[in-house]
Amino acid sequence: MSPEVVRVELERGKLSKRGSRVACQWVEVAVLCGVMTLGVLWLMHHLAARCHTRSLDHRVEARQATLRTQQNEILKISYSSYWSLEDDKYSRMSRVRGAMSTVYRYNNTTPHSLSVDPQEETPAQRLHRLLTHPTTSCRKLIRVGGRSCLGAYDGSKLVCLDEWAGLVPQDCLVYSFGIGHDFTFDEHMQDLGCEVHAFDHDADHEHYDYRLGPTAFFHKARIGPETGYMRSCDGDECDPLINYLTLADITKSLDHGGRRLSYLKMDIESEEWPVLSQILQHHHSSATLGSTAQLSLEIHIELHGKTLSEKRALITSCLAILENLANLGFKLLTYEENELNPQYEDIDGAHLGLYAEILLLRTNHNHPLL
Repeated sequence: MSPEVVRVELERGKLSKRGSRVACQWVEVAVLCGVMTLGVLWLMHHLAARCHTRSLDHRVEARQATLRTQQNEILKISYSSYWSLEDDKYSRMSRVRGAMSTVYRYNNTTPHSLSVDPQEETPAQRLHRLLTHPTTSCRKLIRVGGRSCLGAYDGSKLVCLDEWAGLVPQDCLVYSFGIGHDFTFDEHMQDLGCEVHAFDHDADHEHYDYRLGPTAFFHKARIGPETGYMRSCDGDECDPLINYLTLADITKSLDHGGRRLSYLKMDIESEEWPVLSQILQHHHSSATLGSTAQLSLEIHIELHGKTLSEKRALITSCLAILENLANLGFKLLTYEENELNPQYEDIDGAHLGLYAEILLLRTNHNHPLL
C-alpha cells in the first residue's frame, strides 16, 4: 500500500472516530434535553395540580360556608316552628330533630352527636342517652359464663377486674338473680374465688341442690318487690307458687348485713324495674345497693302494645330509677343490645332499644380517671 493510501485511510479513521464522538455528544445532548423536558413538564404539572387543589379547596370551603349558612337558617325556622305548633311538645321536638338530622348530614354528623340542651331533651331522649353513653371505663373487662345460641352468647356477663372496681378475686361476694338453667356464670365466679349466691324458683328448680360448689349456693327463691309466695293464674289454671324475697330479707336471712356486695347480677325478665324501685325506697336495701361495687342489669322496656301515655309513664319511671342509681354513684360502663331478640321503638325523638344488658360501676375517688 502506497504512503498516500495509508494517509487517506488514517484520515478516514480519524474522521470516523470524530464522527462517532460527535454522534455520542448529540445523543448525550438529546438525552439531557429529554430529561430537562420531562423535569419541566413534571414541574408544570405539579404547579398546575397545586393551583387546582387550592382552587378546589377554596370552592369546598365556600360550599361549606354556604351550607353552614343554610343550616343556621333552617335551624332558626325549625325552632320557630317548634314553638308555634299546637300539638304536644314531644311531637314538636321529634319533628325538629328529624329536620336537624337532615341538615347535619351535610356536616357528616348524626343526630346522636348533636349537642342538645338537657332541658330540651324529652324523657325518652334522656333515657336513651343514660343507657347508651358510657360515663366510666375499665381496662380489665372480661366476659364470664354463658352459652352460645344462634351465633350469640346468652347468659354471659361482663365483669371489671380493675383494682379500683371493687371485685377482688378470693375476697368477693356475688348475688346472682335469675338463673334459668344456666349456672356457668355462677360457677366461673366461684372459680375466681368469690362466694356466690344464686337465686331462682319455679317447678323445674325443685330438684336442684343447695350447694353448687365449695363457695357457690343455690337458693330456691326469686328477688321481688315484696316477700311472700305468689302465683299467676289464667282462668282456672294457675302456676305453682313462687317464693319471692326482698333484698333486705335476703341479706338478713344470709346474715350478710354490713357486708359489701362485689357484684349484683339481675336478669329477671322485666321485673328489674319494680324490684329496683322498691330497693331504692327501702333504707336497708338502698344501703346494700349503695355499697355494691358492680351492678349488672338485663333491662326490658316493654313499650309494645301500650298507649302513648302508658309508654311515656313507663319511660319516666325507668328514667327516675336510673337517675337514682346515678345518685348512689353508679356510672354506665357498657351497653349491649340483645342480639337474639333486638326490638326498638321510635318515640318522642328517640330510637330506643327495648332489650339490652348494661353494666354499672359504682365509682369513687380511687378511679384512675376521676
